[in-house]
Amino acid sequence: NLFKDSSFYGIEAEGMSPSEPSKVEIALTVLAGALGSSMYRDYVDSLDLAGNEQILDYGSGSGTPARYLARRLLKNGGQVTCVDVSRVWMEVARQRLSRYTNVIFLQGELESLDLSDSSFDVVFVHFVLHDIPSERRMSVMSELARVLKSAGKLYLREPLRFISTVEVEQLIAANRLVLERASRGEIPTQGVIFSGVYQKPAG
Repeated sequence: NLFKDSSFYGIEAEGMSPSEPSKVEIALTVLAGALGSSMYRDYVDSLDLAGNEQILDYGSGSGTPARYLARRLLKNGGQVTCVDVSRVWMEVARQRLSRYTNVIFLQGELESLDLSDSSFDVVFVHFVLHDIPSERRMSVMSELARVLKSAGKLYLREPLRFISTVEVEQLIAANRLVLERASRGEIPTQGVIFSGVYQKPAG
């Protein structure tokens, strides 16, 4: 049980920056993930995955979607790379995903991680882009497009109360990604959400 792990609380307490989550935020986020597990599972199940992909989960947070991604890839040799700027969220994700051998964890700003060009078949961005300061969003999207393989796919999901489809479209177009499909739906805790699948042109 995550909340009975004293070593985790030690990590949180030592030198935690103001931007790191509190114990209450961690508990509520993990609880929300558990209560909404079917939503995350159904979304991951809807993705067009063969199971052998290299997936970048950008802004992986507590690791709830990553758990379903890792499970989906486990049998066919795929791997999930969780990236998050938060040291505390990274530790939460490590503990929650400890049973999966096909997950690696990278903590830090995306642009500082020196990921290789065209190294991922899939980039997964789930309720993350709106949390990035608006002046950094283009830089982040450019980096995500850079590490995506030719013909690779970007799966993006965002709550529209925090970011507009116009801005999303501008970020996508500036990085020459091509819309494959898009939809809108509603989640009680998030309101109206936008889901988009984009492809990096081949060649």
